[in-house]
Amino acid sequence: MLRIYLGAGRNKSMAADAAHLSRPSFYERLHRIERILSVDLDSVESCLSLHVALLALDALRR
Repeated sequence: MLRIYLGAGRNKSMAADAAHLSRPSFYERLHRIERILSVDLDSVESCLSLHVALLALDALRR
């Protein structure tokens, strides 16, 4: 979900469509991610850091 959200440029509606989920279901999953990671996904800085971390993880896995 986080990859989809960040890949959609933080557009929740577009990300929900891409994930084939209803908006309320997608939003709940984002809230769960926020709670687990203790981050604010409305923060540009937090999302940038998470995006870079996911890119680094992808690079390590290759």
